[in-house]
Amino acid sequence: IMRKKINFLFLALAFMALSAGVANAQNVGDVFNDGTLVYKITSLSPAEVQIGTGSGNGNGHISGTNASGTLTIPSQVTGGTGNQTYSVTSIANHVFTFCSGLTGSLTIPNSVTSIGTSAFNFCYGFTGSLTIPNSVTNIDDGTFYYCSGFTGSLTIPNSVTSIGENAFCYCSGFTGSLTIGNSVTTIGFRAFYMCSGLTGSLTIGNSVTSIGEGAFYYSRSGFTSVTSLAVNPPTLGTYAFYGVPTGIPVSVPCDAVEAYQAAEGWSDFTNYTNCLSKINDVKDNSSISIYPNPATDKATVRIDGLTTSAKVTVIDLSGRLIETRTISAGSTETEINVSAYASGVYLVRIVSDNVNKVEKLTVK
Repeated sequence: IMRKKINFLFLALAFMALSAGVANAQNVGDVFNDGTLVYKITSLSPAEVQIGTGSGNGNGHISGTNASGTLTIPSQVTGGTGNQTYSVTSIANHVFTFCSGLTGSLTIPNSVTSIGTSAFNFCYGFTGSLTIPNSVTNIDDGTFYYCSGFTGSLTIPNSVTSIGENAFCYCSGFTGSLTIGNSVTTIGFRAFYMCSGLTGSLTIGNSVTSIGEGAFYYSRSGFTSVTSLAVNPPTLGTYAFYGVPTGIPVSVPCDAVEAYQAAEGWSDFTNYTNCLSKINDVKDNSSISIYPNPATDKATVRIDGLTTSAKVTVIDLSGRLIETRTISAGSTETEINVSAYASGVYLVRIVSDNVNKVEKLTVK
């Protein structure tokens, strides 16, 4: 009898321990906060979260749209019932919309790869600089709409491939130059509409193919020059440069001057000077290969000539981020498991201090 009681007690304790473990388990979609910001678990392996639930204005702050003071976005956070440490990899839609009480500068950590639609919409209380890291792959529609208090220059890093509609619309406080990185291919409708405080130079990266309607509309107060590194003149939507003085110096690749002078919209500029004999400002002696290609199970990305660590991102043809990996300094390759990928063509982007290239990967 005593042995049966002991066995029963052991089983009961084991069941209680198992129940406690289940209760403490974290699941994708679970939400927790650190006393200031709200997080939603997006992956368990690797452990990743996004800021905000993505539902409702101000969903990333425990005070909602009444959030105030400076905003610090961490690269990692520890929390949830399992007290797990997670990487902060994304910022959800509308996460700080109408949080006009937020002040100071805003620095997004380099763990973040995506920023959602209207994430900082109407956050006009920011009064300092905006820093976007070389890990973010796209800036969505209305991301910084009416953030009119940001000041200084603005650099869109080389990791970004597209700038959405109204992304910086009415950001009139920027008072410096604007540099758009070499991986951006499209600049959306009214992306920098009424950014009337921008002064200094406008530099457009060498991959831009289209600039949307009203993209730089009424940015008239201070652009002193325009530099376009694209060999082929980007197509311009209606009023793309409306209000920008047409007599300011415009620099383009030497072999493309005549093409720009004849292109619709670009022909409005009258001062094509100081043509660019070379458009690559980063020395690149790297050699990149992806094999097997096409791939069905795994594909290896190999980089010879890499001098620092490199970020490798896989993007589908709609611009959706599929996967991000890192090749550490001193290494030459990384392996991508494509067995769960849908069949089709993907873009593999490799970015480091001395590399900025895109290769195609076909998955069967």
